[in-house]
Amino acid sequence: MPTDKLSSRLNVDTRKHPNSVENLAPVGNGITDVEGGGRYQGRKNTWSRAHGMISYKLVTLVEHLGDLLTNLNPEFRRKGILTLAYVLDNLPVDFLGPDDLQYLVTFFCDRLKDHHTVIPATLQGIRAIVKMDLPPNSSIFISTTLFQHVQCQQQAVGDRFNLYTILFTLMDKYVKELLSVTPDFVFGVISAIDGERDPRNLMFLFTMLPFFIKTFPLGHLTEEMFEVISCYYPVDFRSFKTDPSSVTREDLASELENCLTAIPDFSELCLPLLMEKLDSSLRIAKLDSLRLLRAACNNFTASALGQHYMELFRLMQSELLPGSDRELKDASLLALSALVRLFSMSALDKHEANWLPDLLAAVYRLAESGLCDVELIMFSPATSVLLEVTRASPAACQVLVSKVIPVLVAQYNFKKGDRERSILLQTLGSFHTVCQEHGDSLSKLYILWQDVFPVFLDASNQPNEDLRRESLKGLTGMAGTLTDESRAQLLSRLCGCITQEVVSSVRYEGVSCLKALAQLYPDQVFKALKDADITPHFDIVDKEDQRKDEQYPCLDEVQRRLECFCHLSTREPFMSYVLPQVLEQITKPQSATCCSVSLHCLRTLVLAPDTPSEVYLYLHKECDAVLTLITSWIAGVSPDNIHQMTFRDKALIEAAADVIRAIVAVLDVSEQNTLLEKFVPIFIGDDPQSTMLDRGKTKFQPLEVKSPPQYSHTVFLLQGVMTGLHHKADIPHKDTLLDKLLELSVHTCDQFVHNAAVSILACSLNKMPCDILTMKIFSESLTVLSSPQYFVQNKLFALNLLAQMVKALLLSGHPSLEPFLKLLVSNLDHKEVGEQAAASFKMLLQEDKYLRQENHCNIKLFYRQRFFYTAVKVLSCNDNLENHSNYLAAWAYLIQGTPHFVISSDLEKILPRLLSLIQQNSPALLSAVEILQDLLRTKHSGLEPQLQTLLLCFLELASLPNNMVWYKSYRSVWTIPRGWYDKQLWVLGHAGFWLVLRENQLLHESTTTTTRHSVISTAQHQTLVKCLTREDKVVDSQLLDMKK
Repeated sequence: MPTDKLSSRLNVDTRKHPNSVENLAPVGNGITDVEGGGRYQGRKNTWSRAHGMISYKLVTLVEHLGDLLTNLNPEFRRKGILTLAYVLDNLPVDFLGPDDLQYLVTFFCDRLKDHHTVIPATLQGIRAIVKMDLPPNSSIFISTTLFQHVQCQQQAVGDRFNLYTILFTLMDKYVKELLSVTPDFVFGVISAIDGERDPRNLMFLFTMLPFFIKTFPLGHLTEEMFEVISCYYPVDFRSFKTDPSSVTREDLASELENCLTAIPDFSELCLPLLMEKLDSSLRIAKLDSLRLLRAACNNFTASALGQHYMELFRLMQSELLPGSDRELKDASLLALSALVRLFSMSALDKHEANWLPDLLAAVYRLAESGLCDVELIMFSPATSVLLEVTRASPAACQVLVSKVIPVLVAQYNFKKGDRERSILLQTLGSFHTVCQEHGDSLSKLYILWQDVFPVFLDASNQPNEDLRRESLKGLTGMAGTLTDESRAQLLSRLCGCITQEVVSSVRYEGVSCLKALAQLYPDQVFKALKDADITPHFDIVDKEDQRKDEQYPCLDEVQRRLECFCHLSTREPFMSYVLPQVLEQITKPQSATCCSVSLHCLRTLVLAPDTPSEVYLYLHKECDAVLTLITSWIAGVSPDNIHQMTFRDKALIEAAADVIRAIVAVLDVSEQNTLLEKFVPIFIGDDPQSTMLDRGKTKFQPLEVKSPPQYSHTVFLLQGVMTGLHHKADIPHKDTLLDKLLELSVHTCDQFVHNAAVSILACSLNKMPCDILTMKIFSESLTVLSSPQYFVQNKLFALNLLAQMVKALLLSGHPSLEPFLKLLVSNLDHKEVGEQAAASFKMLLQEDKYLRQENHCNIKLFYRQRFFYTAVKVLSCNDNLENHSNYLAAWAYLIQGTPHFVISSDLEKILPRLLSLIQQNSPALLSAVEILQDLLRTKHSGLEPQLQTLLLCFLELASLPNNMVWYKSYRSVWTIPRGWYDKQLWVLGHAGFWLVLRENQLLHESTTTTTRHSVISTAQHQTLVKCLTREDKVVDSQLLDMKK
């Protein structure tokens, strides 16, 4: 372990011991001992005070403490030394000079010979000074004195921790000095740690010992060192689940592995111990042994492991196959892979050269019986073992794959069942993926895979869709290893897949395969598609009217072709060939269908997460897509356009806005500003000279409340531009634009227009905070919601605007949300919009389509937590609302959207609302039940006092006709921790549920046996299982009565 890493571990210790110097305070002259209940009030100013007294000699401080340090009473001497230790611990490490440090070293080492009650305080002092720059040879003097006069295991837990900290700090800082006395120092460390039992101390030791073992030659003490640490293997320890900071068994086991395999000299001692425990019947011993074997392969030599490799494999066989215990199987596979990797990467002599082939042959023999027949239950476990071993190294992959592939191909040619052949194809594809992971080192296997290609190609033409899908997946992986002839055959098949395949999932795999080929051979793929006349066709006719000569493709085929070419257009030559044609068919369509198909294909392309930025820049710079789309739509909605109904389609307008937003979002600020200067004046009616439209003819005023729908709906296009802006974008006529949008969002009668206007306002507030706009929205919402003259729809719009404003400010980290949230909560009591106000709490905590980081919005961390605490404060002050169901629903939505670790801290305030909610048949009832079930699953102690109330509520909910509520309530009873209630309550819950089932006539002959036994099989608590089993006869007699 590097020295700097050791230093960081020594300086970061989160498990404080009760005797640590941090928990103690000095005594004397007004400074009291913490054990007596006092606390040194000037601790924070210790350094500043000391720094101001540089001329104050340390010896003077010791003289002032002389009455305590020389007192005949050991308790007073202890307090004096403790005071000195406290002062030293609060000084900077470079504060004292060499003379003072030499004095302190001599003083504290002399105190180690004092009464045993003084030793803990002395260790505190030594721990404080070893962090400083000690004089030469002081480390040897301190360690020798410690070993001679302190019996480590006779000290308290915290004192032992301090001693270990001293030793490892000395190793870290003064390793060269200590190496000169290696035998004595090693023996002293071994003696000090021998017999340690405290888990916190052991965790510290296991973390630091690898550095010690690797740094100091152990010599004749190697076996003693190993015995001291191996006595803890395997770790048998259970931590307290109630203490989140406690050391876990897994932590100890993981660090112990590093100690047992720290140096190659431990191999002769470690491997026999490992095999002994691996042969044990204890599951935990096997798990630890397999993990230790993996660590041994990483730290020991191949020669050391080669003496035992066949015995190790024999001990792992039962865990590898059949592999019924998943965790043991995974650990065995990792250990076996590490062993294979070690043999593959090591330089072995002639005698050792057979180790790897022999081990791989043994692995194949183990899996061969399951591999020979795909219908056997052992086929999947066997292939999983072989796949994991082939991943270990190129050499292992070459040996095993050359044996496995012929067996799988022979089975495919012999088997006739589609399901079996599909599994074989999937397995072949998995082995090919592993070969690809090893890169060009497996060139000898290329010939073997060329023989496999006809199998996949044949399967791609089979009637069964699963076969076609799996074959195309496999061919996608083989795209880079095909010969020219094979590649031509594959392209011919893929052309047919594009035009003829009707199953979307199979067609998707075909397009993925074509895309993989296009990445490697773009010109060849483009030529093949052109030669096969697989190009975007826009002469669309319906299937019923398709001409007999099939000159024109039908709609489905056109859509398939467009989807394919849009997927391929992420690179040239497809980009420049496809995108202009698609954009032209959107803006100058031959038919409505053509426009719709082209637009949705383009939308799919620009919204795909793997689309490169070159596509967006090409659409903007070469096609001027944003300008073309907006101008075409503005002109297209006019009454004299023959395709006006196409451009008025809401779904198409929204799709066009998505395309625009995706393009705008990747542009830089200057390019966005150029677009804004073109379009904003048109929408606010401040550009009479615009060449885009004739205002006298079209009367295009989309932001006016009374504007016709065909014009007002184009606000969505403006939304596409505005929601993708950077926060530094300069919006012309910004105030006018936002004022018009504010008026439109509240006073329009069109939900579509309202959504567009609100999303623009929300994104603007989030990116460019404006107190004036915020207050305008607040004032407008308050006016509409409080005035009786407005329609209900306008009030709903005003409430949604308010909620969206709160969300925009919340995400941006606005410091004061409380006034706006109070207005939202006050409307929970509103008879017309109260239910919508409650639902707003759900919306506030959900992901938003527009308020996202990819749209350059400000999304602060932990915004849900911040909103939760603010909302709890506001909601708690409104318990007296008349419409209590809306109030409780708001609580439920709030809790549902908040991380549960946050909820746990305020469960006392929340639980009464949840209990009230599940006692009412409200829209948020299911949410409340789900929340309680999750809290029960975490075993939150705050729920235990309400156990009886919860159980009765769940029983009552089980009688409701809502199947989902019934099911969640039923599962919640099973989630209650066993230790929370006694056998009587278990029987109450069980009997109550059976009565409810009977009353609802859900318990009948055809389902009762299945229901009862499924309950027994999934029960987590043995007590209830016994109750269920005991009452089987009673239940069966009831069933007979019902049947009669």
